[in-house]
Amino acid sequence: MTALSAVDQYVIDIYCHAVRHGMIESLDKTALELGMDPGQVVAAINQLMDIGLIIRDTCNPTLYLPIGPDVATALLTYPMEREIYQRREFIARIKGSFGTLAQSGALNANLAPATPAAIERIDGGAVLKGFLKESGDACEKEIIVLQPYIEDENEFDDLLQCFHVPVDRGIRLRIVLPHRCRSHLRSRAAMKRLIEAGAEVRTISRVPQSLMVFDGELSVLGCGAADDCVVTRVRAQDVVKFLIDHFLHLWDTANPVDVAEFGYAEAADSLQQDIAKLMAQGYTDEAVARRLGMSVRTCRRHIAALMGSLDAVSRFQAGVRAANSDLIELA
Repeated sequence: MTALSAVDQYVIDIYCHAVRHGMIESLDKTALELGMDPGQVVAAINQLMDIGLIIRDTCNPTLYLPIGPDVATALLTYPMEREIYQRREFIARIKGSFGTLAQSGALNANLAPATPAAIERIDGGAVLKGFLKESGDACEKEIIVLQPYIEDENEFDDLLQCFHVPVDRGIRLRIVLPHRCRSHLRSRAAMKRLIEAGAEVRTISRVPQSLMVFDGELSVLGCGAADDCVVTRVRAQDVVKFLIDHFLHLWDTANPVDVAEFGYAEAADSLQQDIAKLMAQGYTDEAVARRLGMSVRTCRRHIAALMGSLDAVSRFQAGVRAANSDLIELA
């Protein structure tokens, strides 16, 4: 594999050209625009594909699409990260065994294998990704996922990529995402790939925390902001059952994603209900946007549409008419 340090300047120039334009449609046109020899462009494209910075479009093999450096790095380093994760798991088992031995004092006793902790913290980064890969590979029936939107699109794509291998093996995947994923091009592309592979995807207005459950037995729960998230691995069956029930409640109220019709149209009723409830509770436009995970501009567009559909001239009037029309339920 080509080392990054061995990349020539003309290869970097072609990669930057692909990023600026979003793709490379014609090698000859690219050579003309950059003042290069066509053969040089072909060699550079091949080198970039070896590194993982450019891939062919699956629908149109004549198009070359640039991949973010962070994603390419993750693909290149995953085998090493997986080995690191496996070694850490082995170290943890050794420490658990010797810890039990030290506490009991039974130096000559036959020790049973250490029982994994019912609830334990997981380090982020490579260890978490390795754990998700391992759990997905070991999964036999189903994976269920609640996933808030991640502002870093490369990180979001990288997370969803963890579920492609299980889905390709026929494992059922049900995933709930926030409505805002419908309006982002990269999020829509990621959802489209999962759905086409066989996954079931639905969206709701707000996904508060991250949750993944493998075969109804092992779960990963993420709490807190994305930049300070506490990740916990849960094996306690009563807790896992509670988390599954929580997922199923949200799943039943979520809106299915139709791969042929992305956007907010399918989720319009759900979104309007949530906006009407928050307006009736006195939230400002900024607070409503923050609660629903969208920009203030987008939120105000939806509020304007809601007020228009209710023929209301003020937020207060919209709240009253929403209640009278059963758009929201009053306690």
